[in-house]
Amino acid sequence: MKQFTCVFFTIILLLTLAACQKAPEVEPVDEALDWQTQYDLGVRYLSEGNYEEAILAFEAAIKIDPKNADAYRKLAEAYEKTGDEDAALRTLETGAEATGDRKLADLAGKKRQELDAQPEQSEQTEQSEQTEQSEQPEALDEPEEPAEPEAPDWPSQLSNVVYFGDISNCRMSREASEAYAAALEQLPETKTDSSGMVCTLQAALVDPGDGYPLLMTCYAFQSPYNGSWAAMFDPSAPYQLWTFDGKTAGLYPLEHNAGSNPCIQFGTYAGKPGLHAQDGAALEVGDSQGDVYYTVSEYQIELQHHLMYWGAYVYNGTDPAYMQGETVQDYLDDGWTFIMEDGNYCVLRRLELDGVIIRANDADYEQLNGEFNRIADSFQPNDALKFDGSPMAGILSEPWSSSAAMCAALRGQ
Repeated sequence: MKQFTCVFFTIILLLTLAACQKAPEVEPVDEALDWQTQYDLGVRYLSEGNYEEAILAFEAAIKIDPKNADAYRKLAEAYEKTGDEDAALRTLETGAEATGDRKLADLAGKKRQELDAQPEQSEQTEQSEQTEQSEQPEALDEPEEPAEPEAPDWPSQLSNVVYFGDISNCRMSREASEAYAAALEQLPETKTDSSGMVCTLQAALVDPGDGYPLLMTCYAFQSPYNGSWAAMFDPSAPYQLWTFDGKTAGLYPLEHNAGSNPCIQFGTYAGKPGLHAQDGAALEVGDSQGDVYYTVSEYQIELQHHLMYWGAYVYNGTDPAYMQGETVQDYLDDGWTFIMEDGNYCVLRRLELDGVIIRANDADYEQLNGEFNRIADSFQPNDALKFDGSPMAGILSEPWSSSAAMCAALRGQ
């Protein structure tokens, strides 16, 4: 019993002493130390690029010490890093008002100027981009390439006009046919020859052999005696050939001597479509004759060679009445070739190749004479395409097409 009582009183004593003892006082928080901790933490987060955590740390520091300008400045910097310029401005303005710090106020003023200028710059940039876009040509839909028109049915379209050659092989373009028609329209319908005979314009198409026909014209009259048609000289060549250069048709100037009667004949020259124009109907004593060779390709005529045969009939007797002027020896000294004697006269000849006289006494006479003959042999005539301009042979088997009929056919009218 005594033992129990002793324990009981011991417990009571201890409880009494505990109740009488004073509670220890709580030490005040060191706010300066907490602010610095939060500020340093924010600076570290900011340097690491952890901007959201930096913002929380600086806001905590400001809450601890709203009068410290450094925390506002760093908080504004963190907001700028996130791209929130408006929050950065609010932070600077709030800090300047709360702390009275002049530097914060200056920073706030500059930030507001920057933000106020941004809409104007943005608007100018937008206007500039719109101007550039407006200045750039609008992308146009590429037009569809027009379908190539079908090639004319020339055998049908030209069936009512004169066409020399294989009309089924005609490859004439629409541009060429229009150019030929335009050229015909510029020519007078009639001409009057030296005898007063009225001649009318005649037209035909001639295929040289490649399918690209040339336009051929002449002025012809109908004989009042037998009704036949004959071509007149205009002024020295009865037939004219027209070529096409891709845009217009033009009269091709065949080489010949004025006053001669050229014969035009198509054929092949050196295996290509060609043309032979002859100056003079025949080689006569004391006369001259020229042979001009051309190639023809796609409406174009190209001169190849011009050969001339010169003939002389020179007195070689002793009668003083006839012994005037140059002698046979003078001709021989000048490079003429002796052909034969005809009584008191000598027949002499001289050749000319592309303007160069081939003299009989030249060292290269044989070579040039051989070249002369080779050129002449290179032409193979087509007898079906021969147009003789001599007075006796220049008769049309039938009248060619009138200018109006040819124009209508060329245009498909």
